[in-house]
Amino acid sequence: MTWTDRAGALVETVGESAESLMQPTLSPDEKQLVFTTNSGPNRDLWLRDLARGLATRFTFNLASDIFPAWIPDGSRIVFSSNRGGLTICT
Repeated sequence: MTWTDRAGALVETVGESAESLMQPTLSPDEKQLVFTTNSGPNRDLWLRDLARGLATRFTFNLASDIFPAWIPDGSRIVFSSNRGGLTICT
């Protein structure tokens, strides 16, 4: 994944290849990215600290966790999962 300026010039390459990174969502403060990736038979959410370039696994359940979205103040992430019920993580 890459950042480009308005003219289309490459500014920075960010993290994983496009094949493994799905549904990227930038935090409201633009400092983190949450994304879905395949983790074996299921999908999990990961967080990437854009300043440090570190990716951290966010969900560890055997269910698939998809479609992450930040709440407006950036303090939580909501997502869809097939584990049953509504899940909200901080």
